[in-house]
Amino acid sequence: MNEPNAPLRVMHVITDLDVGGAEVMLTRVLPKLALYQVTSEVVCLSGGGPLVETLRAGGFNVVCLNMRPGRFSFSALARLIGCVDAFQPDLIHSWLYHADFLASLAAIRTHVPIYWSLHNSEFSPEAKASTRIVVRALAFLSGRLPRKILSCSRTAAALHVQRGYRADKIAFVPNGFDTAVFAPDAEKRKRFREAHGISESDLIIGNVARFDPQKNHQGLIRAFRDAAADRPDVRLLLAGRRMDAGNDVLMGWVREAGIESRLILLGEQRDVAAILNGIDIFVLPSISEAFPLALGEAMSCGCACIATDVGDCAELVQYGGEIVRDGENLSDALRRVLALPAKERTAVGTAARTRIQNFYSIDRMVSRLDELYRAE
Repeated sequence: MNEPNAPLRVMHVITDLDVGGAEVMLTRVLPKLALYQVTSEVVCLSGGGPLVETLRAGGFNVVCLNMRPGRFSFSALARLIGCVDAFQPDLIHSWLYHADFLASLAAIRTHVPIYWSLHNSEFSPEAKASTRIVVRALAFLSGRLPRKILSCSRTAAALHVQRGYRADKIAFVPNGFDTAVFAPDAEKRKRFREAHGISESDLIIGNVARFDPQKNHQGLIRAFRDAAADRPDVRLLLAGRRMDAGNDVLMGWVREAGIESRLILLGEQRDVAAILNGIDIFVLPSISEAFPLALGEAMSCGCACIATDVGDCAELVQYGGEIVRDGENLSDALRRVLALPAKERTAVGTAARTRIQNFYSIDRMVSRLDELYRAE
């Protein structure tokens, strides 16, 4: 066992550094791990992504291997082995399937212990054949290679055990949230609303997610149409990659629902905390999630939340909002929350924030990671 707070070197290997749950989580935990005397380096299998500069600006070295998606590369493996030899880590922590696989080959070659990560609670029908092959290979190797398999979600852990992953190797490490960054802020709310022409009397339902079938924006638009038809004071705000007027599919749904005049589209935004302070009710209508960051961030900002019963949402939300279970309508949940007096809705949001502070803080997550890194 490594001594607590003894210097530790960890190489993080990740498939890409586009804006996604695992990728964002990596950028948030590394500065916190440094407080535990953990020195980190990042190797990205792809050519990078917008989060490369975020990490470099934080003082972390990032090496991009420029692998083509879905293609195995012996030259990339050789470069990864070279990175391991140069950095001399005490352990490798890989994030996402393809990184788990390639980093495992490097770990075998260099005799460095490896930790895998699980961030998916369901396999999309559109998943590439290469991903399915990699997952089957990882399931076969899960009892032999990783020291631990770190799962952000109990649902994801159960799914992977069903697919052949070794249950005794899996450790639960839920995502954590910076409750100082994602916090209620009256001034931030005021500035955001003024910037987007939102009056304080407007009641804003919001969602932050990239445009993707699993995020179910169409379902949210229809639920908003049905639940807020007789509430002219209620508006819908959507933010995220491709959530803009240039998205013809999205705008077709909007026109079909007849809500053009009540919709605010922001596209991809960096200051998510400002958005979450600017809205009143956060809705996660997804058909698949593991442990959604956006939901936890909204709870941390004190939003009353509504989420579908996917991944670990029910465990996360509990008394901090409503869970829409199988057979229930999202529009009915929206009606119930819209009908709450402002004081009661605020109390729900306060309960949501308290739950994040007590059980899902970033400090709690990083402490758990450090404990597992040093366990053997």
